Amino acid sequence: MLSWRKLRTLLVPPLADYRRAPQARSKSLLYDRLSILMLSLEWVFFGSLHFFAPNSTIRELPDWVSFDKYLIVILTGILEVMTGTLVLVPTTRRLAALMSLCLLALFVPAMFHILTDDSALPPLPPPLPMAFRVALMPNNICLAILSIYLWRHPEAALDLADRDTRPRT
Repeated sequence: MLSWRKLRTLLVPPLADYRRAPQARSKSLLYDRLSILMLSLEWVFFGSLHFFAPNSTIRELPDWVSFDKYLIVILTGILEVMTGTLVLVPTTRRLAALMSLCLLALFVPAMFHILTDDSALPPLPPPLPMAFRVALMPNNICLAILSIYLWRHPEAALDLADRDTRPRT
C-alpha cells in the first residue's frame, strides 16, 4: 500500500538527493513526475469507467456514429487503460504519449457532443452538468500538454536514479 510518506518522497525527493548529485538534478523532475502520474491515473481511471459504466459512455458518443457503440466504448476503454499503463514503463513512455495524443484527437467529436447536447450527460442536479462541461476542456488541454511534454522528453522519470541511467533518445 502506498503511504503518504512514500508518495511524498516520490513527488518531492529528499534534500540529500540534491546535495549528492547537483549536476544530475533536473529542473523538470517535478514536471516529469506530474506528467507521468497524472496521465497514468487519468487514463486508467477513465478507461476503467468504460467497463463499469458503459451506458453513460455510450451516451457521450455522437448520434452520427454508425458502428456498434458498445464495441467502440470497450475498445477505447482498453486503449485508455493500456495508455495509462504504458506511461509508467520508461521504455514505452514515448509511445504512450503518442497514443494519448491520438486518443485525445479521436475524442474531439465526443467532447463536442458532450459540450453541446444535454442528452450526452446523465441526469444530474443543475450545477453538476455545467461544472463537468467547464472542467472538461481544460482537463483535456492539460492532458495534451503533458502528453506533448512526455513525447518530447522520453528521458522523463519518476526518480533521479532512473533519469540518470537512461540515455536521451
